[in-house]
Amino acid sequence: IGFYLPEGGKTSLSVFDMSGRLVFSQVLDLPKGQNTWTVRADQLQGEGIYYYQVRTTTETATGKMVLMK
Repeated sequence: IGFYLPEGGKTSLSVFDMSGRLVFSQVLDLPKGQNTWTVRADQLQGEGIYYYQVRTTTETATGKMVLMK
């Protein structure tokens, strides 16, 4: 998952399944600029559509991803 941070700092990534249930969550201290966060297939619940949310203290971005094995 690639994203740009206008300011560095504590950033959280949450991944939800289609029913809205949280299936993965992690918090990292990331630098300002372009960042990439990798979620491995074994950290999720199998194939399907997932929604992710990247959140900082000032901004939130949401996206959709598909896991196919």
